Amino acid sequence: EQLGVALILFLFGLIVGSFLNVVIHRLPRGEGFITGQSHCPYCKASIAWYDLIPVFSFLFLKGRCRHCRKALSPRYPAVELISGLFFLLLWPEPFFLVVMEILLVLAVIDLEHLVIPDSLLIALAAIGLIHERSLQHLATGLVATGLFFLLWFLSKGAWMGFGDVKL
Repeated sequence: EQLGVALILFLFGLIVGSFLNVVIHRLPRGEGFITGQSHCPYCKASIAWYDLIPVFSFLFLKGRCRHCRKALSPRYPAVELISGLFFLLLWPEPFFLVVMEILLVLAVIDLEHLVIPDSLLIALAAIGLIHERSLQHLATGLVATGLFFLLWFLSKGAWMGFGDVKL
């Protein structure tokens, strides 16, 4: 029974990870991510439902678009697998699960675009404020922000961007 629950949690996490990939791809480009058909980032061809099965479709298509055959980033299955693991490990703590999923999106966007979207920082802040230990988190966040601001200021932005300070 526990194995079945674990499998369901992991599979659900893979599905959420697939959605996170959409957010990661579209948010920095100013595209909506709630609606709209998934498409190849290169040829823009619509992706059929059977090519959207997390991890499996990527492996079945050998990491390539079915239409233009260009190689897709291994980031897609990596984010799906990491999300699956988060669901498996953190499901008893929904607050930390949501925070980790948002941090995963932030990390990948930052790695790929060197930007940390304010909209995701606002979402993190809102989630943090409703958490029962929000005063502890707020105090810790203020100290960390001060340290990151000092690093940013002393380096004149050479070591990190201001988005890191805000995070």
